[in-house]
Amino acid sequence: MELIIVVTLFLVGSQLVSATQEDAPEIDDCGEKSLTSCSGEEIADTLCIKNNILYAIENTSGCYKVEQALALSQVNIMSVTTTSITDASSSLSDDISSDIAKIAIYNCNAESCERSYGFIKDSGNYYSIAKGNKNEGVTPTGGSCDGIIGTLDVSNELCLGYSDPNSITVGFTETGDYLLSGTTAATNPFTTDATAHTIPVLVGTNYMIHDTLLDVEEYCYSSTDASLMSREDNFCNETNCSKYYNCSEGTCEEDTESCTLPPAGTCTATADTNNTCEGGYAIISEALYKCTTSGSACTAETPQIGYYKAVDNGQYSSGYIICKGGASVTCSAASIETADDCNGHLGKIITSGNICVNAIDGDTGIDLTASNKYLMDAGNGITDLGITSKDSSFVVLNVDSTNNKATILTFAETTERYFYVKQDDDKKTIAVKGDTIANAICANKSIMDEYKRQYQDSCVNNSLDETTVAYYKKNRTKNKATIGDYSAIIVLLCGL
Repeated sequence: MELIIVVTLFLVGSQLVSATQEDAPEIDDCGEKSLTSCSGEEIADTLCIKNNILYAIENTSGCYKVEQALALSQVNIMSVTTTSITDASSSLSDDISSDIAKIAIYNCNAESCERSYGFIKDSGNYYSIAKGNKNEGVTPTGGSCDGIIGTLDVSNELCLGYSDPNSITVGFTETGDYLLSGTTAATNPFTTDATAHTIPVLVGTNYMIHDTLLDVEEYCYSSTDASLMSREDNFCNETNCSKYYNCSEGTCEEDTESCTLPPAGTCTATADTNNTCEGGYAIISEALYKCTTSGSACTAETPQIGYYKAVDNGQYSSGYIICKGGASVTCSAASIETADDCNGHLGKIITSGNICVNAIDGDTGIDLTASNKYLMDAGNGITDLGITSKDSSFVVLNVDSTNNKATILTFAETTERYFYVKQDDDKKTIAVKGDTIANAICANKSIMDEYKRQYQDSCVNNSLDETTVAYYKKNRTKNKATIGDYSAIIVLLCGL
């Protein structure tokens, strides 16, 4: 006999107004039941699931009277009794309030299904399908999300968190994965407790469920709308990636980088006015100085590994100063490699005045007068620049034509954990959101290569190594993304 519990709730500021709470279907694992079709007048008295199939069985014999397979790679909203098991999704366009006790939700990926809990909606009503198998209709009333995280506000939108981010909500039309964070209201259906949580919620057009199947590393989180998405999808839209989260088994944890930089130094040295120049850099008393305006003193510059355009005072025949890494960064007049292409000349300036970001036969290098970022192969080190070898690693050359320099980015300068390049670009020009390269690789992600910053390679005893160079490696991961209302697995194959 079905048990109906009458509940009266007086929750000031809460979203939940409910008159009845009904027992949801009890569905256990079928275990070792025979699961053969019943042959006689047996009456099903138990519900169970095995291999993504729901069964209504006669418990003593283990035979089934009804069976229904769940659809993989989607959310299944099921109507389940011992006499009938059907997909209830199509019924949500009508009023299902009289059948709410029959509802069970299963979230399925390409291989398996798990029972899920959250909210569903029909033609005009909202329902809590709660962990603990209690189903009920709800009338959202809360005008503010303060104190009701995990429940619906008066606009029928889910409160995702009120401390960080502040009062962000999501409606049923905004499909995708979202991060619910903070201390939840005890009436929330996802966890049914008043405890601090950081959980993924999958939103569809008629459901909001705890996404216990989301299994990803370093998913992008936007503090603007609390959305979660793959890094590739984030790079290819206007949403900025505020943080990264690892999500597994229904919970998410922020993925942080722990290496702490030493405080930046300050420069107080001033060159004598007799050493003034303009339009470049000069070495004065073994130190690097930047000279901007004739008649003004050159100012001391903290050197970085790379090349600087030299002042035209006859002391720098190549027109450049090179600063080399090591125990410290030291600068000297650069030389020009007498060569027409980059074959064997990685990190050097060749006859044309271009710098080689690779050592490929026939490649003519990059123009130092055009601002861009490039990945340079540091797998065997870059001797001329004093860059230490790191297996299968790359460093970032930042060509800054405005400031007349092309320098290797340090860990402190690489705010981006990930960079993206086009697979067939030998120069490995780093794409910028919205530029020509980004548009090309976003239109066809199969030609997108992802490179991840290896901050541990730059850390020794929780501080940066002597060069402070940031290293990147080509990343090969499996990412799960949300497609429409459904969860699917996307395998990103980089360079295969």
